[in-house]
Amino acid sequence: MDVGERRIGVAVGSVEDGLAVPVEVIDRSVVANLWETIERYATSRDVDVIVVGMPFSLDGTMGPQAQETAAFVDKLKSKVSVAVETWDERYSSVEADRLLRAASGGRSSRKRSLELRRTAQDAVAASVMLQSYLDAKRGERH
Repeated sequence: MDVGERRIGVAVGSVEDGLAVPVEVIDRSVVANLWETIERYATSRDVDVIVVGMPFSLDGTMGPQAQETAAFVDKLKSKVSVAVETWDERYSSVEADRLLRAASGGRSSRKRSLELRRTAQDAVAASVMLQSYLDAKRGERH
């Protein structure tokens, strides 16, 4: 998960397949009960662990956004029945933006397209972070 103030990017993947795929963006302002939504989603996808990206500062410290994410993770752990882990997500949004620009051929976008790209970026950023996590876990198994 790529947790933001307004949206949460969701990706799924498995260590066996070794591939993370962006699947959804949860709009925090629209969802009535965020914790139930996440629990329902994890249960329906048979998730073993929820991986939440930690937005550490470039120097590895916890800035305000990482502190907010840590508080989110603490609450999430008490609200869902599956394990919750964190993973360093530095550069995932930058990489997601690069991937989306490459996919669009680098064309400039209008306002609506920009909003769609920002929304997609949340899910793509979650998949970039999750891919890094899966790669590390696969390396542990070998």
